[in-house]
Amino acid sequence: MEFAGSGLLFPGRDGGYYSNQAFNRRLKAACKAVNAPVITAHGLRHSAATLLLNERDRNLKEIQELLRHKNLATTARYTHVDRERLKGVVSDLDIPSPVR
Repeated sequence: MEFAGSGLLFPGRDGGYYSNQAFNRRLKAACKAVNAPVITAHGLRHSAATLLLNERDRNLKEIQELLRHKNLATTARYTHVDRERLKGVVSDLDIPSPVR
C-alpha cells in the first residue's frame, strides 16, 4: 500500500523511516494536544498485539509475524490476555462427568 508516495504508514520528511525518538516526540505532542495520556510507540505495539489477540481472535503466531518477533515467547510477553477470554477458555474445558 502506498501512502503519500511511500510504502511506509508514517514516512519521515525524506520518505524514509522515522527514528523511534522522533516518532515518540511527535506522538507525545499529539497526546498533549488532545489532553490524552502520553503513550509511546512501544506501548502502541503492546496495545495492538493485545487488541489483535482479544478483540480480533488472532493467534500468537499471526501476531508474531506481524511484529516480526523471532521468538514466540517475546510475542507472548507483548500480549495481555483479557480475563473474560480466560473465563471462556476455562468454560470450554468444562467436561461433563462420565456416565455411571
